[in-house]
Amino acid sequence: MGVVENAVGTGMPLRALWRAPEPAEPMSPVLAPWAGRGSPAAARRMARGIWLLNDQMIETAPGAVPWDDRLLSQQWVDYIHGQSWLDDFAALRDEMSWCAGARWTHEWIEEFGSGWGTGWTMQLAARRQIRWLCHRGLLLSQASDREAARFLRVLGRQARFLAWRWRWSPVGLARLEALAGHLLSLIEGPDRGQVRFLKAAFGREAAKIVGSEEQLLGRNPANLLRLVDLLSAMASSLEGVGHTLDQRHANALAHFGPRLAALCHGDGRLARFHGAAAGRLGDASRVLEQLGSPKVFPERVLGYGRLDCAESALIIDAAPGSRFASALAIEFSCGKQPLLVNSGCGLGFGVEAQRAARQTQAHSTMSLFGSSHDLNPATECTGRPEMTVCKDGSSGWLIALSDAWRASHGVGYRRRLRLSQNGLSLQGEELVRPQTNEDRHRFAKLLKRAGQGPTFEVRFILHPSVQVLHGARAGEMCLRLPNEQRWRLRCRDAVLSTEAALFYDSARLHRRATKTIVASGRFLEYLGRITWSLEAVLPS
Repeated sequence: MGVVENAVGTGMPLRALWRAPEPAEPMSPVLAPWAGRGSPAAARRMARGIWLLNDQMIETAPGAVPWDDRLLSQQWVDYIHGQSWLDDFAALRDEMSWCAGARWTHEWIEEFGSGWGTGWTMQLAARRQIRWLCHRGLLLSQASDREAARFLRVLGRQARFLAWRWRWSPVGLARLEALAGHLLSLIEGPDRGQVRFLKAAFGREAAKIVGSEEQLLGRNPANLLRLVDLLSAMASSLEGVGHTLDQRHANALAHFGPRLAALCHGDGRLARFHGAAAGRLGDASRVLEQLGSPKVFPERVLGYGRLDCAESALIIDAAPGSRFASALAIEFSCGKQPLLVNSGCGLGFGVEAQRAARQTQAHSTMSLFGSSHDLNPATECTGRPEMTVCKDGSSGWLIALSDAWRASHGVGYRRRLRLSQNGLSLQGEELVRPQTNEDRHRFAKLLKRAGQGPTFEVRFILHPSVQVLHGARAGEMCLRLPNEQRWRLRCRDAVLSTEAALFYDSARLHRRATKTIVASGRFLEYLGRITWSLEAVLPS
């Protein structure tokens, strides 16, 4: 019988239903793909009263959970009531700190387990159902008879809640998560016809995301990671008990797996554009390890482009329209060492930090007058941008165009990048100019108003672990990596300077100080042009 059917069984003593598994007993193949994702350090920190989420921190009394804090944002409510933190406590199987996670779960059941109110949305119920099923042995190992009976009762209540209402969840990740929670409740039960129906529904909903990925995933790499993780874990669970995958489910996994890899750097972190977080270190690597690293990466994913040679990888935001401040921003890494980055997610550091992280100056890209281009939320990100990626025998090329500055300044922006075959030389050309006569007329007014001509800047935001050493000549900067490898940045037609910058790291309590190298140029009539190169300095 399935887990939920056992919970409402009548003939078996309750204690037999929640007896903790023996240490040598392997986890059920249904639940094994959902285990092993926690961080023991995070669990110990929460037990001390320090909660972290995407650079935000909440402090409570040791051993307390802010269940009903009216000041919590929706993001915090989802995290706390979805109980994904159980994964962290599950990593403490041999420590007494695990008891705090189990105690908090029983506290939640007592206060919120009625089936309505806070925490009873489709997504949160599905997340809790998955965690409770996966960790039920540990949750019930120290429970009293009354706590165990109540846990099993609410487990069944959540299963019925998902069965009745998953169809009304929003299309996309929310509906897939609801279906996953419902499927896991029934997957080992006797009703194989219902399981076949839900497998087909899961495949159908996954296919909808394939057809509208940019709209349903919001161009957020973290959402893509959640999707691939869900598809992969459900595939392993179904195959673990002898079920065949719906073909649409398998196709979606084959479609999105390489796309997730394309948005990851060598250190396993996701790309960070327009205030997005890079996610917890190791999450993307764990998912990709299960799928296997692709040999060929897609050139375009969610409006981002990728160029890779040898161990070096460059990711660019080449989405059309002007909804995002990171127009043609780049990130560049060599192996596991990031070099050029964007500021990342400012959540948790105040409103000003969130606003600053979504400015053009917080990205490794071009800005005019040291300002951000106008953002138009109504702009649709549909259609293919003007981006070309190609490779020849000696290098890879990426050429991208953006009209994000046309509405406000009357200029188009073209970025041409060349990465050598060995990955040790990145060359770039930045070109800014009006595209039409109307644009020239608008830009001429700016030239006249500016007097000497408006300055445009290209910013190179460095990772905090990269140290800046001034070069021996003008127009040159030397960069030293933690492994003592050195790179040299050179610019033509520009003046180089350094500015202080901030780097928001979701794995740390505090924002980190870093440096930005600014290449400042001026327009000659209607044309602005800067060429630059970033090359590894090989030992002689």
